[in-house]
Amino acid sequence: MTKQHSIVEIWVYLSGSPLFALFLTLAAYQIGLWVYHHSKQNPLANPVAIAIVLVASTIQLIEMPYSTYFEGAQFIHFLLGSATVSLAIPIYRGLSSLKGRSLPLLISLASGSAVSIISAVNIAKWLGADSSIIGAMYPKSVTAPIAMGIAERIGVSPTLTAIFAVATGILGAILAPFVLNGLGMKAWWQRGFAIGICCGATEPLDSPGVLWH
Repeated sequence: MTKQHSIVEIWVYLSGSPLFALFLTLAAYQIGLWVYHHSKQNPLANPVAIAIVLVASTIQLIEMPYSTYFEGAQFIHFLLGSATVSLAIPIYRGLSSLKGRSLPLLISLASGSAVSIISAVNIAKWLGADSSIIGAMYPKSVTAPIAMGIAERIGVSPTLTAIFAVATGILGAILAPFVLNGLGMKAWWQRGFAIGICCGATEPLDSPGVLWH
């Protein structure tokens, strides 16, 4: 057996292995982070968006079924919920900074959430979307694990909801800094809260740089 044949056989084995899917996911995100940091944290170089393109292109190129990919990536999927719950720690540590801001933040949360849901659902209806897509628009502006749980409770597709939630977060992380800069909004807590309300962008916000650029 030649060395070339051995390499081909090893590649065939690895490309169909769930471990390869796990490695691919982690490597794609690290590449996304590298590009993001070397672009001086430009919002357009969103690490999650880069990772999605790399993973999707790779599994399409090697013809890996999504079920095989998910066997390896499900560990990261499991950690997504844990990471969301762990957000309680920085929230608790930052409670002191909310003194005197609680009322305007609560009003902004209620009004912003209502506008986000109403606008998304009505735009989908106006574009002629079917009921499954319209239903998935209701919870799409919160972080993905919570959005999927809400989707199950209201009887809509958790998969579609997750897609819309991640897409909303990525677009928000990319576009929101430019909008906030145009509005002259400089305070970090205002920028972060605004992005969180409109697009639930906890997944794509890799670092504070997203808030400032």
